[in-house]
Amino acid sequence: MFYQNCSTPFDSSENQFNDLPSQQGSTPASGGTSLDKIECEVLNGTGYESEIDSSICKVESCDLLFHVSLNSCESNFLECLMENGTGEQSWNGLTYEDCAPTSCIDGFHSENNFCMQNSITCSVGTHEDNGSCISNTKSCSVDNGTGEQIWVNGSWGACQILSCDDGYSIGPSLCLPDSLNSYESYWPMAIDKYVQKTDLLIVPTSITVSSQANLSGVTWIPQLSQYISVRNGNGKILVHDSSFNVINQYDVGTGPDVEDIVQLGFNGAGELELLMSDERQNIFRGFIGPFDLDYAGFKHQFNRDTHPEKESAQEIQYRDYSSNNLGAEGVAYDPETGRVWACLETRVIKTAVLGAYVKNQVVSDLVWTEPFDGTDLPIREIASCLYNPVTSNLLILSDEGDDTAKIIEVDPETGKVIGTLNIDPGSYSGNTNYEGMTFNTQLDLILVSEPFHYQTYSLE
Repeated sequence: MFYQNCSTPFDSSENQFNDLPSQQGSTPASGGTSLDKIECEVLNGTGYESEIDSSICKVESCDLLFHVSLNSCESNFLECLMENGTGEQSWNGLTYEDCAPTSCIDGFHSENNFCMQNSITCSVGTHEDNGSCISNTKSCSVDNGTGEQIWVNGSWGACQILSCDDGYSIGPSLCLPDSLNSYESYWPMAIDKYVQKTDLLIVPTSITVSSQANLSGVTWIPQLSQYISVRNGNGKILVHDSSFNVINQYDVGTGPDVEDIVQLGFNGAGELELLMSDERQNIFRGFIGPFDLDYAGFKHQFNRDTHPEKESAQEIQYRDYSSNNLGAEGVAYDPETGRVWACLETRVIKTAVLGAYVKNQVVSDLVWTEPFDGTDLPIREIASCLYNPVTSNLLILSDEGDDTAKIIEVDPETGKVIGTLNIDPGSYSGNTNYEGMTFNTQLDLILVSEPFHYQTYSLE
């Protein structure tokens, strides 16, 4: 898998989160309440004591997959009666949709929102669809190649690459140009071959987002030709189209001070696996999905809440700090080896190999090492890091404390600097706090900057 990103807080020298205005569903870093509200327990959500009557707990926000209903949090998915099977009703923001089948008993299949009796007997490797037997495999769209989906447990799985067009070879999650797979023409100064393509631009949006501030990390989802970004302080993700226009937003319940996000890929159920790092010395690993191209109706939670009835993320601990705001500014991942890097602002870089995913588990026994002395790097502070499997190197983005923002490419084992790219905000005259970066399918380098900006660099 080729695409990931990393990020930084907007002012690493201060506990800036406590200075933020209160936002829905978030709490300050030092405790479970805001400065002027007393938090109270709400099942599947967040509530505060009423200013008029402290005995009343008022719902302020609900967890992912729940919505506010009569001062409580009600599930977005309800079981319903379905003849010859089981059904579910989905909340559309105003009301529940009609009952739709989630599974049918033997001898029946899902068709037009009903469990219909099989009219024909289908052979192995096929299933019934509208009175005909169709194959359990079908082609799907892949940039510069061909893909295949497999029918499993009543639904189509994620698109898998079968072959690539002439001049392309199968890479991590996509078809890469042969010239870039070999990469001789760019080695060993790959990062130096990038040139500015756009100024620092305000992120366009087709929807109203909860906050146009503190953009802190981004990752590319090649299977969907979309980006996902995170913001420091509100536990939400933004979904962008291939032009970086915001098309949707979701609350993934990761809590305050999220600094970075990187995708690990899809599983057979169509769920997207993610890593998120925060300033509290944790990396959260979990799934969202399954979903279609607009992420509608995903049914699993990525949530740091430890209530046993919830789908919860795996919490990976990598350093024992006694205070906050000292965690990783970025997280990088190598899909070939399973290696993950936690990149700290203080130029400490720690790496370990991920183990098995177990939901709602705290992992504290990974063997973390520091492969080289990061204080020798020619930057003041780290803002982001990104693994580049094309060159097998680590890209490190400097913090705004440097006179000129830059990306250095280093050997991940020795820390030897292989190349440097100075970042130019172009005609933009505001504050340029670069926070995160990712590659897209065309190998463009996408940078994000506070408060709500992005920039593109391309290969010469």
